[in-house]
Amino acid sequence: MSRPLISSKKMMMTVGWVMLMSAGSSFAAPTSENNDRLRKALKQYPAADANKDGVLTLSEATTFRNKVRGGQKGAKTPGRKHPQLAAKTVSGDSVKPGSEIKGYNGLYMGHSFFKPSATDLLTIIPDSSVINHTEYIVMQGGQGGSPGFLWDNERNRAKGQTYLDSGKADLLVMTYYSPADSSIEHYSRWFDYALSKNPKMTFMVTIPWGKNPHDYDKALLATQNQRAAALHKMLIVPLRKKYPDNRVLYCPYGWGVYELVERFHDGKLPGVKYVLNPDKKGRTQSKQKNEQLVNDELGHGGALVGKLGALLWMQTLYNCDLSPMKPQRVEGLPGVDLNEIAETVYKKIRPFNALYNNKGAR
Repeated sequence: MSRPLISSKKMMMTVGWVMLMSAGSSFAAPTSENNDRLRKALKQYPAADANKDGVLTLSEATTFRNKVRGGQKGAKTPGRKHPQLAAKTVSGDSVKPGSEIKGYNGLYMGHSFFKPSATDLLTIIPDSSVINHTEYIVMQGGQGGSPGFLWDNERNRAKGQTYLDSGKADLLVMTYYSPADSSIEHYSRWFDYALSKNPKMTFMVTIPWGKNPHDYDKALLATQNQRAAALHKMLIVPLRKKYPDNRVLYCPYGWGVYELVERFHDGKLPGVKYVLNPDKKGRTQSKQKNEQLVNDELGHGGALVGKLGALLWMQTLYNCDLSPMKPQRVEGLPGVDLNEIAETVYKKIRPFNALYNNKGAR
């Protein structure tokens, strides 16, 4: 089990050994091989090792520290709240009386694999039976969007806490990055704070797809699918035991990407030419035409990925049937039925939340 992340002030102390080490300039340059602090920092923050050689240098540690704290420029001091940004509320446009589903007022916190589905959710709710669905999004790229780093970043923590402080939010949605920053302890910091403002809070943990999906064959796809099931056992089950009076929903929406990749390889995504265009110069055009599933080697999702993820989130949050809903399409791909794909994937996700199914959609 990972140790909880330290605060940004303590992290500065952990990696702020510059002045301490400068006095010993006649000695070998400090690295994780000869310095206890750097050794501990490497163990807790493996991403700090920029060149992935297994050795953390002082320069790498300092660069990593500055990167993590990059979003903190102008951050308020502890106890002073960051100005609240406007949330957005949407509702179904043609909801029949008696069929409406009460929407959540949610705080959505994550990284660049997370945000597109959060924003696309706002565009598909108007085609559903959900009313008064409200979102406030806090986003930081990469590892910075993990629960641990969002808490450790004073600016992002203040954004999230300010929204929760009103007591009106009844949903907290967070993503996953790695065991080092997305452990039970990391989620618990946010869960505990949210519950202190609203004891009836609902939580949802979303699991994205893995990196480099353009390299996936059927064997790798099977491995990635198994990973989501393993995370349910290692992460979600313990969180539900820790918070038995609250819903902790689980949405491995990365399964949607694996379904898209598999269908592409089987020739079942008409209009999609690539998982990722191998011609780097042609990727901009492929992105504009929605001809590729992801837009770079890392795996940032294209339009299909974002909208499919949003559909899976909506089904998980509201346990709703998509059949009465307007078909969701992506421009340039009229032959791709996202509703059908989402229903197929959700059949695998729904059992993870079966213990809540008898308690109503909301």
